[in-house]
Amino acid sequence: MTIEKIRKIKSCRHVDLTKVASEIALVSTLILNPAQAMQSNYHVHKVPVNGVEYLVADAKFLNRQTNQSGRGNMRYLFDIQARTWEGLAQEVDNGSYRRVV
Repeated sequence: MTIEKIRKIKSCRHVDLTKVASEIALVSTLILNPAQAMQSNYHVHKVPVNGVEYLVADAKFLNRQTNQSGRGNMRYLFDIQARTWEGLAQEVDNGSYRRVV
């Protein structure tokens, strides 16, 4: 998965991808230690997205750039086994997640 696909989302067209990549790198090193990840302010937790379990973390930079208050609704998806970035999800109103990228 490439980070450039984030630009396909209309609200994220003008986002600085280098800052997004640095935030993804920060969160990916954070989730290597599960105890530390649960205590972080990125709210790392497991969720099913389209029938597949992922670790999700708040996309703080993207949420700020799209003018969302609070935690926002954008989340980074990480593979549970490999701990690699898999894409981006959006939290919908009923609490479930929809994969965007």
